[in-house]
Amino acid sequence: MLLPRRGDLRGLHKIQAPTPISDLAINYVVLALAFGLEAVAWWVAFKEFQKTRQRSFQKEIRMSKDPTVVTVLFEDSPAMLGLIIAGGGIFLADVLATPSLDGAASILIGVVLAGVATVLAIQCKNLLIVEAAYLGTRASIRTLAAAPSEIGHVNEMRTLHFGPADVLVTLSLDFADHLTAEQVGDTVSAVEQAIKAAYPEVRRVYVEAQSLADHRRQHTD
Repeated sequence: MLLPRRGDLRGLHKIQAPTPISDLAINYVVLALAFGLEAVAWWVAFKEFQKTRQRSFQKEIRMSKDPTVVTVLFEDSPAMLGLIIAGGGIFLADVLATPSLDGAASILIGVVLAGVATVLAIQCKNLLIVEAAYLGTRASIRTLAAAPSEIGHVNEMRTLHFGPADVLVTLSLDFADHLTAEQVGDTVSAVEQAIKAAYPEVRRVYVEAQSLADHRRQHTD
């Protein structure tokens, strides 16, 4: 609420035509209150983030499939940084008698916000267009699918994230020739249960029974 006002073109105007800062005490009080409120929101989001964190902090931020908590952290962190920059700009402008430093702080806040917006756009882009599960997860699911002795080959596997905890897995499996329909059904059920047990976020597993020869023929035609 405060940052966009301080990070707009008035920063340039302040540098071009600097004027002494008035009501310093009020400025500091407002900044302190805003920082306190932002800190509370950040702490609540951080605790929620910690509840679901399974990796290092940096890796979890980069690999998280839940944009909500990450977005709050990314919004509140630069907001607090912006408030510190704003306070620092006012302080230095007053102490050094250089009002243009307040304008420079406003421009710096704008740069910070633009950088955060870029990072958030990159972070959330893949979820908006529906992305696959991570490479390690896909490799593990493929291993689980190939584990039963009744499976001759995993022809193809695809995964899609529809939400932070909603993953679709599709498999094309080559079953051993001697299996009955009932045995194929039992094997499919076992594969599905093994995948869901290892990855609770997998909600649906679709299996296509297809010989390796047919699969290769379809992909070479």
